[in-house]
Amino acid sequence: MTKMKREMNRKKMKKMKMTMEKTMSFEEERNEGEAKENEEKKYETGKGKEAEKKAEAAK
Repeated sequence: MTKMKREMNRKKMKKMKMTMEKTMSFEEERNEGEAKENEEKKYETGKGKEAEKKAEAAK
């Protein structure tokens, strides 16, 4: 009986781990996508260009 419970817990934990890894990878992809969008928005508004000029002037 305890052997079965232990096995069931192992399977459950493995499944949970897999779902966590999937959600983490989806969140990372979404965060990367948001970062790219924010970067594009900066360039559209012109803020990115100003920041880029300041960075070059600082060098």
